[in-house]
Amino acid sequence: MRFVTAVALAAVMLWVPVDGVAQTMIGDWRVRENLDPFDDSSQTFIYLIPEDATSFSSGIRSFAIRCGIGGPGLSLYVGHSYMGGDDNRMRVTYRLGSAEAKTVTGFLTSDNDATIVNELNAPEVAALLSSPRVAVRVVDPLDGETRTETWTDLEGTGEALSFLLPCV
Repeated sequence: MRFVTAVALAAVMLWVPVDGVAQTMIGDWRVRENLDPFDDSSQTFIYLIPEDATSFSSGIRSFAIRCGIGGPGLSLYVGHSYMGGDDNRMRVTYRLGSAEAKTVTGFLTSDNDATIVNELNAPEVAALLSSPRVAVRVVDPLDGETRTETWTDLEGTGEALSFLLPCV
């Protein structure tokens, strides 16, 4: 009986949002909505995590598209092992679908995360919808070390992107 109770409790805990965060799986994408504790506004992310990633993994641990910071548009976010320069900047190259690869500079938001304040353009979003794949490369400016992650045949891309439509 204790075993059944423990299993039921664990199952319920998987569905309960923690700290005001709701998370849903849509195909290969995770959709997460954070609520601002001061004005209850929502901040929506759609993101991918490599199958073998843990919080201690080296390399790229997550890739997210989120509503723009401080205004409309979509921004990128990359979680990775520490790969930043002395000026807290990092270089990321990404490719969405069949769009051309783009290299941007991001700012470290902690020792191993960076926000790429870069508004995605309509052709990039369209390319991701028509060919659901993502490639990301992080380059450490101090020693040139690179880490690359790719996701292909992403299921649920259109539905996951629909959560970000209010931001565009």
